Amino acid sequence: MAQGYGELKTEVLKNMDILDSVATSRGACNLSEYLYEIKQKLIDDSFNLVVLGEFKRGKTTFLNAFLGADILPTDVLPLTSIVTLIRFGQEIRIEVNFINGDIKTINPDELPDYVTEAGNPSNEKKVKQVLLKHPSPYLKDGIMLIDTPGVGSIYQNNTDETYNYLPKVDAAIFLLSSDQPIS
Repeated sequence: MAQGYGELKTEVLKNMDILDSVATSRGACNLSEYLYEIKQKLIDDSFNLVVLGEFKRGKTTFLNAFLGADILPTDVLPLTSIVTLIRFGQEIRIEVNFINGDIKTINPDELPDYVTEAGNPSNEKKVKQVLLKHPSPYLKDGIMLIDTPGVGSIYQNNTDETYNYLPKVDAAIFLLSSDQPIS
């Protein structure tokens, strides 16, 4: 007998609770935290799709095309320096999340001041990440797109930002150039 998504989801959540109780009883705090994150994603029907690649491979341009709007800043020089999360919202809304826990709502024209190397060099504004809510129908079912800084940039903090975010992704689109081999 075939099980539906709801039944399978309930069964997986029960098994995650069992795993969590074992992890907690053995003092495996990191595993318990990881299970909690995965459980929340399953409950929220959330799926993280990250766009990765070396710097200047068109990651942000690709996401703008996907959204059907030039909302994320692009340039001919390495630009993106802060991870930008893009999820569904009834209207465009941008929230800057700071390392100290503060949140600031900004207008789209202010976005480069927080997510680019030119507007926020070496993350001097202490931005943790930016959340962009967008009415794209592709995002309605819980998909969250993630724009990352390019790896291999002259700005080490950009590469570090990308590598630090990798454990949180479910799948990736990796953009690369056809003119050189991947390393």
